[in-house]
Amino acid sequence: METFDLQRMFVGDLSWGFALEIALRSSIMYVYTFIMVRVMGKRTAQQLTPFEFLIVIALGSAVGDPMFYPDVPLLAALLVITVIVGLEQVVSIAGQRSMHIARQLEGKPYTVVIDGRLDLEGMKRETVALEELFGELRREGVEQLGQVKYACVEQSGVISVVRYRDEQVRPGLAIIPPWDVRPPASYAVPDVVPKAGTYVCLNCGQRHDYAEGDRLLLCPACANDKWSDGVLESSPM
Repeated sequence: METFDLQRMFVGDLSWGFALEIALRSSIMYVYTFIMVRVMGKRTAQQLTPFEFLIVIALGSAVGDPMFYPDVPLLAALLVITVIVGLEQVVSIAGQRSMHIARQLEGKPYTVVIDGRLDLEGMKRETVALEELFGELRREGVEQLGQVKYACVEQSGVISVVRYRDEQVRPGLAIIPPWDVRPPASYAVPDVVPKAGTYVCLNCGQRHDYAEGDRLLLCPACANDKWSDGVLESSPM
């Protein structure tokens, strides 16, 4: 075999007749798949549940093969697509009628921030990395965790955020600037508090008020030994 043979790489054994057949096959598959996708309803990629994502993968395989494999009949591919979409519709209706089925198929939301503090168990369960979470919060305009009343990972994987009203915001763990750009100031047990104020755990964001001269204690929420200054507004980068 000759390497870098452009004829073999781009054309191979393809005849002009079969090239026209591929064009016809592709057109038929495109039109039929478009109709079936419209039947499934409007969803963006970010809104897909795990079950719907599996449907998309299955559709991709069913649609692609008959476009250029001469031994895959179009009728078989159309049948596969129809069955997949039909199954999705049946499961969707069942999920609407039964909360138990919906939870089994789509999962359920898990909290990652509650009352300005990281829910470490929820993050571990959903395998959410700290910087990934902070990045999502920054995209929502959050500068410090004290602004966040509630954040959770939805079934689709999107992180939704409920913020406190401005007058309800309390000091919290700063997430701007990003820690890999400038790490926050830290104090470790058993350091003496340099000044009175609200300090936050560097591991979970738990708040604690200290008086000047107090010795730092382990975080009551996660037993971490490192603290930082609680802030109301982020410092300029």
